[in-house]
Amino acid sequence: APGVDVVSTVGPPSDTGVGPPAYDSYDGTSMAAPHVSGLAMVLWNKYPSYTNAEVRTALEGGAEDLGEPGRDNEFGHGLANYQGAEMRLGAPSAPPSPPAPPPPSLPSCPLGDVCATGPCLITDGGSCATSPDFPNLYPTDEGCTIYGLPPVGLDVIAFEVDPTNDCRNDHLTVNGVKYCGTSGPAGVVPSDGTMTWVSDDGVTVSGWKVCWAAPSPSLPPPLPPPSLPPLAPCPLGDVCTTGPCLIT
Repeated sequence: APGVDVVSTVGPPSDTGVGPPAYDSYDGTSMAAPHVSGLAMVLWNKYPSYTNAEVRTALEGGAEDLGEPGRDNEFGHGLANYQGAEMRLGAPSAPPSPPAPPPPSLPSCPLGDVCATGPCLITDGGSCATSPDFPNLYPTDEGCTIYGLPPVGLDVIAFEVDPTNDCRNDHLTVNGVKYCGTSGPAGVVPSDGTMTWVSDDGVTVSGWKVCWAAPSPSLPPPLPPPSLPPLAPCPLGDVCTTGPCLIT
């Protein structure tokens, strides 16, 4: 803001000590402050939803830089600039990001089977899956999805995947959780029936083998006991029998 030789109104007595109110020139922040305050008032009136701190930040960021680059002790943030400040308050917000495209649909899998896309393998008669080339080093830049898994806890037979703190490189994902290192998804029930494998272009190791037990088939309800034929009437006070048994 201007702070040198600023003309402003002065009340009586003037510098001469006599006469009506007049104008005079002064230096310093006492002269700069009214300019900046008035500018802040205009901005805040136009954009009342902003806080005082946000208006101040807009004024500082929108000032025309003077002297040394950036803020300095001689010029502060620079020359107050209404348009520069308004651009920081009134700039239209960026449009929302478009929604992520849906993942590609998986090929149909026969009912009761477990299937895989990509180079992962279904082994052991359909009860296990392995990383590509297991137990040899898995290849780089590969990915696959195992789907149709039954809702049972997974059994980790072997698991050795490039370890990182957040499993951002190579990982097996079950229920949205990434697994790497030597900690596989043991006992985890795949709620959506899928596992997803991803490897990057870095270190490769022996990979993984994960199995699952087929769910036990439900047993039919037991048959009711056979009904007995009705008994013949027996005289009151007597004991009777059917068939070859004898009353003696």
